[in-house]
Amino acid sequence: MSGRWCTWFLEKGLTKEQEAAFYRDVQDYVEGEAWHALRGLAINTQLWDEAAQYLSLSRSFGTTHDPFQGERVEKPHIREWTGKVQDLHWKGKRVHVRFQLDEGNVPIWVDIPLEAIVSTRSTGFPKVAYNPEQMLYFELKWILSLQQEKGMTTHTQLEAFLGTWTHEERHAQLFPKNFRPKTWELAQASLEPNTTIDGVFINQWIQAVIEQMKEDIPSRCKPPYHHVLEWNFDDRILQFTHPIIDAYQQWRKRYPNIVPGRAFIPIP
Repeated sequence: MSGRWCTWFLEKGLTKEQEAAFYRDVQDYVEGEAWHALRGLAINTQLWDEAAQYLSLSRSFGTTHDPFQGERVEKPHIREWTGKVQDLHWKGKRVHVRFQLDEGNVPIWVDIPLEAIVSTRSTGFPKVAYNPEQMLYFELKWILSLQQEKGMTTHTQLEAFLGTWTHEERHAQLFPKNFRPKTWELAQASLEPNTTIDGVFINQWIQAVIEQMKEDIPSRCKPPYHHVLEWNFDDRILQFTHPIIDAYQQWRKRYPNIVPGRAFIPIP
């Protein structure tokens, strides 16, 4: 999503069919943005009821010149926010994107209707940055929620820190893009009534997350354009002991630039 694709809504003379086609492309693309850091989202504020609360953290396209027409285009209802994309989830009857606004101080989390997003772009460096929260917060919280629901709690302090989700809340988050290939089927199975949720199942999921790290982190930590990045990351979770956290800590040591500001050099 760059160039024309990032600014299609600034063009004059598009037919309704062309606008609909560009919009469909954005909707298809943005679903794959889950768990990406440092993104710019162009949002139609007319389709996001809460937009007015956060206008000061956005930029307007009103002073932008159409790169294809050479004329100023006034689109006051289209504004861009930058930040970090987390999970997709149902909220009411609409799919929403959980987004951490880049306001440079205390994190602000918002839920943005997927249909309100008209474009997305990479921003910052590296160009493609991935959020470790997918493994350390999202999947771990899902696992702890299952254990708590089944009376299998073994990490009470970590559970208290992360909190847990109800069965209904987990069901609302059941999107393939929220999970990695090795864990997607486990997530699906965990919501099926005939699945036995026991120590074996939980350990299988934990091991799947750890195995996925072995594939994802080396393949994604390819400087300068790819990296797992702890951008506005709540590193308090690293104080706890859990197999998933312990495994991540080892990769964090090997690829120090997961923490912004360190060198892009793998440590043998």
